[in-house]
Amino acid sequence: MLTEQTQQRLQLEIWQLQKPSEVLHLLRDIGRGRVDETAQHALIDCIKNPNLFEGSTGCHEWEAGFVLSEFIFSHTKLFKGRRCCELGCGPGVVGISLQRVGAGSILLTDGDSQTLLNCRHNLGINNVLVKDHDAASPSEAKGVKMAEIKWENGGSLDADVFLGADLLYDPGSHAALVQLIGSSLRRGGSVEPKQMILATTMRDVASVASFLRLITDAGLSAELLGDGDLQSLTVRFQRHLDLDKMRRSILLHRITANAQTVM
Repeated sequence: MLTEQTQQRLQLEIWQLQKPSEVLHLLRDIGRGRVDETAQHALIDCIKNPNLFEGSTGCHEWEAGFVLSEFIFSHTKLFKGRRCCELGCGPGVVGISLQRVGAGSILLTDGDSQTLLNCRHNLGINNVLVKDHDAASPSEAKGVKMAEIKWENGGSLDADVFLGADLLYDPGSHAALVQLIGSSLRRGGSVEPKQMILATTMRDVASVASFLRLITDAGLSAELLGDGDLQSLTVRFQRHLDLDKMRRSILLHRITANAQTVM
């Protein structure tokens, strides 16, 4: 009988062998409206799972993750040389973007092992190779680490800048997520105040409002930066029709710990 891990790897290989159209080549506007149309010059290549009813939703490319990546490429000074950590890394687009802009270190986390396998593969096809370690250690490549983190287990993570995209799909997980964000932002070790950049697709206004109330109750602040059509997003991915349709429904927040609650 196949082990669960072997079954997951086999499912991942099936996804990766699908028709070429399932490989998303994200091309960047390179100036004056001119776009490089060749896939070999794509900024990011991403293997996606086209069927949301198969496997983990973390293997699907969510539009909020692409807006968050655009924010990274448009505000490189915020991330270059700094310790960055993503909650819910999904297919790895944000992690690859962080590596492209020169983040000092990158920790990609997710609560689903299948998602981490797919993310690992996407790192590889984007020349962010993952070294093998023993089972007790996270995978690492060029300063990139991967770890399975379940929010409900509590604790905190150590980084200067935290990131997350479309993390609010399950209201039942909001309390654990806020606890993890709060404890991580209050953790010492950074010269500059820690912060989290969160990209959220507005599917359920009440759910997002509930999350923001939990943020306030936890002694945190959430500053609305704008939506996916934010003028400061000077780098835009091209040839992604779904993203263009949904831009204005994707919100960007900066979450910080109130001064009196920082330890």
